[in-house]
Amino acid sequence: MERFVPLRGWENIHVFQVQKRLICQNTLKHTHQGYTICVGQVLDRRVTLKLLIQMLKILTITERRINQSQHKGSLNIQDEEFSEFTELKKVETAESDATSGSWAVGAVNVPSKNGANGNHQDLTKHFSEKCGLFDVDIDNSNAEVDPPEDDLADTDNEEDQVAEPIKLREYQTELAELGLTGKNVVICAPTGSGKTLVALKIMRAHLEQQTLGVRKIVFLVNQVALADQQYKSCKKYLSPYRCHLLSSDNLDATKVPINELLLRKDVLVMTAQILLNALEKKEINSICEFSMVVFDECHHTHGRHPFNCIMHHYLDAKQSIQSQAADDDRAIQKLPQVIGMTASVGVGKASNVSQAVEHIRKIVAHLNADYISTVRCNTVQLSEYSNSPEYKLFTCQGRVEDNFKTKIEEIMKVIEENAENSEYTRRVEAASGIRALLHRPCERGTEQYAIWITQLRRPVAMLNDADSRRFLETSRCVLEFYNTSLLMNDDCDTQDAMEYLTAQFRRLSESTGNSVADVDLFLQELFEKNKPYLEAVCQKQANTNPKLILLEGKIRKVFSEKPESRAIVFVKTRDMAVCLERWMKRRPNLKVLKPGKIVGAGASSERGGMTKNQQVDAMQYFRDGDHKIMVATSVAEEGLDIRQCNLVIRYNYVTNEIAMVQARGRARAENSQFVTVASCNQGVAEKDEINIIREMMMHEAIRQLQEEMTTRLADYHQTIIKIQAEEKEKRDIELAMMNGRTLKEGEVVLRCRKCDAFACMSSDIRTVEKAHHVIIDPEFSDRRTEKYQPKHIKISGDMCQQGKLHCKECGLDWGIVAQHSGTTFPVIKIDSFTVVDEVGRRDAPKKWRNTNFPVEELSLEELLQYRRRALASGRDAE
Repeated sequence: MERFVPLRGWENIHVFQVQKRLICQNTLKHTHQGYTICVGQVLDRRVTLKLLIQMLKILTITERRINQSQHKGSLNIQDEEFSEFTELKKVETAESDATSGSWAVGAVNVPSKNGANGNHQDLTKHFSEKCGLFDVDIDNSNAEVDPPEDDLADTDNEEDQVAEPIKLREYQTELAELGLTGKNVVICAPTGSGKTLVALKIMRAHLEQQTLGVRKIVFLVNQVALADQQYKSCKKYLSPYRCHLLSSDNLDATKVPINELLLRKDVLVMTAQILLNALEKKEINSICEFSMVVFDECHHTHGRHPFNCIMHHYLDAKQSIQSQAADDDRAIQKLPQVIGMTASVGVGKASNVSQAVEHIRKIVAHLNADYISTVRCNTVQLSEYSNSPEYKLFTCQGRVEDNFKTKIEEIMKVIEENAENSEYTRRVEAASGIRALLHRPCERGTEQYAIWITQLRRPVAMLNDADSRRFLETSRCVLEFYNTSLLMNDDCDTQDAMEYLTAQFRRLSESTGNSVADVDLFLQELFEKNKPYLEAVCQKQANTNPKLILLEGKIRKVFSEKPESRAIVFVKTRDMAVCLERWMKRRPNLKVLKPGKIVGAGASSERGGMTKNQQVDAMQYFRDGDHKIMVATSVAEEGLDIRQCNLVIRYNYVTNEIAMVQARGRARAENSQFVTVASCNQGVAEKDEINIIREMMMHEAIRQLQEEMTTRLADYHQTIIKIQAEEKEKRDIELAMMNGRTLKEGEVVLRCRKCDAFACMSSDIRTVEKAHHVIIDPEFSDRRTEKYQPKHIKISGDMCQQGKLHCKECGLDWGIVAQHSGTTFPVIKIDSFTVVDEVGRRDAPKKWRNTNFPVEELSLEELLQYRRRALASGRDAE
């Protein structure tokens, strides 16, 4: 349930604050037979139910004092006043603390004027009948309370809402013009220019065209944080039309099938993967059940991105409709209108304008767009309203003396020579030629070294000798640890690089368990031998990183001039974000800015990852000023609207022209700065110059494509049809090759990448939510070990992580233990395994999409059978 719909007899109570922190909104009160019932939506995850119930009581006392004309603007409630309240029921979710966005219900006993109290059972019945939300068993205070099946109450009573008028500027009207006529259009305009408002104008006009049939809109985003932001915009401007938010964090909470939501709502805002899952599971029969599809950050519509996969369904429907129209002019279905929004469509790998045109044409073809809408007539007004931050590049030399780097490189050299000259390597050299691959091709502590050590993974995994494979794979992993620590040392504090190394060796030791090989002992002893020296180096003042000094100086300068500033520091990796945040919290002048971080959800919290709820909370704290500076990876580059942000820093981090435009667009405030801080010898200035050239190339390519769309429309349409037909043919060939290869080669075996222990057959694997690969073989438990964690982490949908999964023989990380539909499953990651086919050919796929065997979705029958087997074998399935 998102919010509570006021019913007759209920009264709205003001928003309540504790210590200037908004903790509850949409609080409602209803009085019946001497009892007052209050409900409120918790906004802050740190608010406990105890505090919430106390808040509800305070609200009731306040209301009573107001009624008795005793309230004089301040609360001075005595403890004894609470004694006359009896807490009847408190409703919570799964945990003891209320979670953000959840509802709590409190029923408090207010003595009536004649001193008689109302009947509890009657109150419960009345409450249930009035709101239809909870079936409360008042005699069982510990009973769980489930929300109703029909949990479709929206945030407010939409029919009573008055939408804010959408007033477009002239350049925004220009952007909206073709979309308002029903054309499929890609809206390309600078960040901060109000593209979302343009899309909302088109959406509202679309909804108001009732004579054209039922209007249903789906607004698709790439991230959960963006879903919440765009949903709020839809609620603000599209009332009284019924809007609903769906993301992986609230999908289960609604317990309403998506096809039911589609029937009862006008606008659904969701992450793209949810719609894709619904289409592939046939929960929604066709994309044509919508009359409009809106893509936010539509430049992602290529490859295997969910945006593009959704458009595959669209284009298949288009082909079907066209064939129907050929036989029957009264084709029943009609394709939805497509609206795309982006600040930069990019140029792909183009090296000239002609190639850039081809790249953009493909993006447009994927979206089946008729036109790219840009501002061409009202450019002066656009420049007045779209903020263009001042760009500055700052470079500096590295440390004069870097003893940490010197020592780590010495250690890496020992490991490299040991791997190259080992008996294990000589044993497999004749058959594999592995020694030549082990020769280091570049400097240590570089991105090139990281690429080389990653590419070694496949040839090592394909070795037939298990002992050699384990020796070389362990050596490879440890070299990867050391190289990452050098990269961290180059950008961060040496202390953080050392802490990273220590944590990695601790995890390596824990995962190995009792299965310790000679190489494990050698590598661990080598680290422990050099550890005291490395720790001593960390404490030396001479080891201070000049780049960090430069970064701190730029941040302090901006905040000294404008204390209410907001700053985002973009870094390349999650590990770098963790280290930089930790460093900021150690610096007194930066600690006062309450630094925070926002990184992706693709890793556990112990490895620096964040849940999607934590991402949303972090951005809200940034808006509110609880964090004035954020360290972020690319997850925060796109779409997030933080109007107060006036400083964006890319810290030794330069990618392509799309990322440059997106990162620059986070600086929304007036007189903003867009800064790059980098080392002198890393070619950052040259990369930035190339990105600027590529951005100019993109604008010229768009101009040429627009000319083609207007002057040679028939040729343009034929080209788009040709591209779509070629893409369809590629998809069909890929599917046919996959099926043919599977039938020919048969079942494959998965073996541990490190020790070659048998794990499972490919027929033992099923997918959950088309994403998570679970093992349904009950004997798999004999081949694994599990390490459960005290706090469960929601992954997505119905999946909740309970712990880690390891190889029983060597301790390699195989994946996680997770609960789905009340049943615990092992969930594996493919890069921990070697795939062996029926004739002994080995492969080491890094991603599931690179495997050559099919995996079916877990069926209900298989779920129930697995649960029965788990219970019968004495394992706890729940």
